Amino acid sequence: AMDIERLVSLAQTLSTLLPLKRVSLRRLNHTTYELSAVGVGGRVESTNCVYYFIEGIFEKYGLEIQDKTISKGLINVRFAEKF
Repeated sequence: AMDIERLVSLAQTLSTLLPLKRVSLRRLNHTTYELSAVGVGGRVESTNCVYYFIEGIFEKYGLEIQDKTISKGLINVRFAEKF
């Protein structure tokens, strides 16, 4: 995917193959976004694994995580483009 918005769109399409029920992306301002993923594992350990996967992808796209909330089956991440 060329940018994060296309990547999230791809994730939504492939969510049937992943342990995800819903993935949504919301733009907060010009450079900041919020990603929510619901249904990411039945245990907090599997949810953390998905979070680290997301973190690695963000790093490759030059994105910086500003805030995160991780609980059993739920990930919310606020992130922005690095300058």
